[in-house]
This record gives sequence, structure tokens and C-alpha cells, in this order.
Amino acid sequence: MMETHPYALRMQQEFIRDVEPANPEYLVIVNVNMSWPRKPSSPTLLFDWYPSFAAERYTSVGVADIRPDQTIYRWGPGRGFLPPAVLGHRDHLPAEGR
Repeated sequence: MMETHPYALRMQQEFIRDVEPANPEYLVIVNVNMSWPRKPSSPTLLFDWYPSFAAERYTSVGVADIRPDQTIYRWGPGRGFLPPAVLGHRDHLPAEGR
């Protein structure tokens, strides 16, 4: 969906059309550059759509901070933890649930 080709924007639109009515119980956001390798010419519809979609329907319930030497899990209220990768990217939130 992020590659430069004629169908990238259409694929993002179809993804949104599939996700919104499905109203999934959980969203798992993977904030890893290799998962969403954006190029300067990549459509940004998903990244423009996601913040308001998530804010209207979900609250953060956990974070898995994957580091080279360990993974730190924080779940539930009061976890008071956001991994460094998330702090600088407000448009990518940790795992969320309704």
C-alpha cells in the first residue's frame, strides 16, 4: 500500500472501507519503518485517516516496546509508558481497544 504504483491509493481506500464497517475490537499498530516503508511519493491517506478514526473509537490499552535486546510489555490503566518510537509519532498509537 505504500509502494509507488498506480494501485497504492486504491488499496489504501479499500483498506479503510473494509476496516470502518468491521469496527474491530482491537487495533494493533506496528510502528516499524520496515512495516510501512513510505517513499516521498507514497500516498498518505492511511496516515491521514488513522488518527481521527482511532481517537473516535479506541483507547490505548497496551504497548510492546520492541528493542534490540528485549521487548517490554505494558498493559492496562496506569502503565505510564510510551516507547521512544511512539513519542515522536503522534499519528501512530500503541495497541488499542474499544
